[in-house]
Amino acid sequence: MLADESYRDELNKFSRMLWYTKVSLIEQAMKNIDFEIIICLMPYWAAEIRHLGQIFPMEPDLFDLVVVDESSQVNIAEVVPAFYRAKHICIVGDHKQLSLNSTGINFTLNKSYDTLTWNKYKCNNLLYENAKKAKLTVLDASILDFIMKDSRILIPTIMLDEHFRSMPAMADYTNKYYDGKLKIM
Repeated sequence: MLADESYRDELNKFSRMLWYTKVSLIEQAMKNIDFEIIICLMPYWAAEIRHLGQIFPMEPDLFDLVVVDESSQVNIAEVVPAFYRAKHICIVGDHKQLSLNSTGINFTLNKSYDTLTWNKYKCNNLLYENAKKAKLTVLDASILDFIMKDSRILIPTIMLDEHFRSMPAMADYTNKYYDGKLKIM
């Protein structure tokens, strides 16, 4: 166990780093922070995927678990750095909810680059156009689409059947898409 002063020093370094906006200053500050101490002090984190690199170094197994909520709205390329940092992953999503296109975020990957990358590796010898139709390409697939498409992977799934975030009338309306299986809370 480290002395209280060591914890305080690392926390102060981390706190100062969060104020930086210049990438080079953030990178330099990260080199001087003991992230094991920071994660020990604050074991639970919630962040947008795009901000992980500004807060945490690119180290494998940095987190015990990474949970990706609303995964039908998360692009494959965006989530890979988060998965790299995780010992385990949990993907939470619903194909009956909003899709990747609903986010309004235009993922800025060039289509020709996406095509070249796919054709280089040709997963299961699938042509790019067929992969695009099957929603397996980076530009078109959410992480939920991608994970659920591979029938060789046994993925435990659980339906969350309690609906408590909407007004009862709205929850009752959406319940028809779930064959009436949702409990309106």
